[in-house]
Amino acid sequence: MSNGYDTYSSLISSTPDSNANPTSLFSMGRAVGTQDYDEQLLIGKLGFDITLRFNLTGAIGYLNVDNGDDDGSMVYDLSGDYKINDSVTAIASVGMVSENEVAGPAASVFGPISGMAGNSLVGATTATASDWSDEDLMAAKVGLRVSF
Repeated sequence: MSNGYDTYSSLISSTPDSNANPTSLFSMGRAVGTQDYDEQLLIGKLGFDITLRFNLTGAIGYLNVDNGDDDGSMVYDLSGDYKINDSVTAIASVGMVSENEVAGPAASVFGPISGMAGNSLVGATTATASDWSDEDLMAAKVGLRVSF
């Protein structure tokens, strides 16, 4: 995967511009061209308009990271938005990426081009890249989107 594609996951980012989103814990695509380091993401997304104001979207996929070793993770994402009025929409999302032996330590090997080190908002008080080799990544957010 190269930079700029929508990953359909709130936890996986591939944006070349900015990765400063508190729920975007894994950065893909910054290692494109790095020898012996490959990332693949196969994911699908399905959304439903429950009512005229309420939309629910789910995504499920498989993330594979290969740096000579090979490990994969399942990706799950659920999001919803409720249109309060013409200008304000309430949004919520929750996501999980299962543990990955290769992707966790890869952040320390490749620096900020891959792994959780790609997110400037993930610091010493939150999970580190090595934690991902033993634990699942999970994050949720709630917010308001306002149109002027």
